[in-house]
Amino acid sequence: MDKWSIETTDTIGIFGMTNAILLDTLIRAEGGPTECTGNPNVKRTAYAGYDFAWPSTLCPAGEVQSVNDYYVNTDTRTIEGKDTSVMYEIDTDVGDFGFKLMHVHYDTFNQAAGGDARRLSDAANGTLAGLATVRGIDSLLNLNGRIDDKYTAKMTVEKGSISIDGVSLTVINSKTSSFSVSIIPHTYENTTFKNIKKGSRVNLEFDSLVRWQT
Repeated sequence: MDKWSIETTDTIGIFGMTNAILLDTLIRAEGGPTECTGNPNVKRTAYAGYDFAWPSTLCPAGEVQSVNDYYVNTDTRTIEGKDTSVMYEIDTDVGDFGFKLMHVHYDTFNQAAGGDARRLSDAANGTLAGLATVRGIDSLLNLNGRIDDKYTAKMTVEKGSISIDGVSLTVINSKTSSFSVSIIPHTYENTTFKNIKKGSRVNLEFDSLVRWQT
């Protein structure tokens, strides 16, 4: 088991449409009736009146028409967690099998507020109280696909056959977290292998009986 902690600064992220509209509201509220521009990234229609009395402390503004979202350098991001792995290897007459099960648990995924996000966070209990919450700060666990537990299982068989993107190949070297295969030039040139690069995703299937029967 490994326990780890990662801290990064100036992480690039999307400011977010909700945050952009909140910033527009904050700028207008702080500027008073003479502040009619707000956040330039928020485009509004011309003011045409509403079915309620417009506050005299704000410059009249129309409805939001579009938001130009943009990237920002966020403040410190802290990620902490634990890695647990179980590995097992067994040699048989059919082939040499390798198994690996890994569990990653995230204890912390926290994004500190910086720049305009800090400005919005500071106003959350004041000028912006009761409105939408600031997005993308504080704990981000279980938000936008950031789950707190991930499981990965791997299995390889040496001296057996493995199918990579539908092409059956012979495994010649099987390790705990990787394996090597034998491939002839004709197969390489006439399949998708010539387009595969480091980091490419491929479909894997294996059948040790194919090798055993031959």
